[in-house]
Amino acid sequence: MDQHQKLIAQLSELKKILEDAKATLQWHKLKVFEENLNPSNKVFFQDHTPEQFAKQQTNFWQISINVTTILQTTSSNKYSEYRKEFKRLCIQFYYLGSDVRVY
Repeated sequence: MDQHQKLIAQLSELKKILEDAKATLQWHKLKVFEENLNPSNKVFFQDHTPEQFAKQQTNFWQISINVTTILQTTSSNKYSEYRKEFKRLCIQFYYLGSDVRVY
């Protein structure tokens, strides 16, 4: 696999992790809402959200290191669009769960 294909695959993986992390946070918000709506609920679900999100963060930033390395070792003009996409994904992940919107 050449650098270009590896870069595309890793950016795709970052997008997938970002979407999974968004889903994890949405599920947690729903769970908190349901608990507050009916605190006497007899059914208790074990919440693995912190562990899931920590794993997603770790995976995201590990892949980000690989992408940064690829982008730093290539010519500046060749991958400018990929750099923009990578920066946008990193900013979106950084602000995940906040009211800040990144487009």
